[in-house]
Amino acid sequence: MTVTDPVESEQAPSSLGRAAARTLATTTKSVPQMQGISSRWLLKLLPWVEVSGGAYRVNRRLSYAVGDGRVTFTTTGTHVRVIPPELGELAPLRGYDDDDILTELADRFTQHEYAPGDTLVEFGSPAEEVFLLAHGKITKIGTGAYGDQVILATLADGDHFGETTL
Repeated sequence: MTVTDPVESEQAPSSLGRAAARTLATTTKSVPQMQGISSRWLLKLLPWVEVSGGAYRVNRRLSYAVGDGRVTFTTTGTHVRVIPPELGELAPLRGYDDDDILTELADRFTQHEYAPGDTLVEFGSPAEEVFLLAHGKITKIGTGAYGDQVILATLADGDHFGETTL
């Protein structure tokens, strides 16, 4: 009996190896390659932007919730401004939707900075201003049953008081 060695033929492989398939799967797709696998409306909706490096974020948008009981502000550097539709959080302006009037009212607010321990309003004095708190905390202090000071409430970012003057 004779044993023959199998003859090795040099044929090209019929499929990709695991490493080659992974390389193809993780490459960055260009616009023509994406057209073959994406619907056309999506390609028109998404902008193709050439970015040399870093991160590029497309769908970031400014939003704010009206009706949460707090006033929201925009901050540019050290300048703070109330968002006009957010004035609807104040009880006298709730449901008011004239944007021109709300913008005019928002422009009339002035920014003040106070040091810790400053007194803003004393009990018994007439209310002449509306206070919108953009950043920080305010403590309402009153007199307790035995003449000592009692903390009545603490207001924080977005809270307001004095809207009865409106």
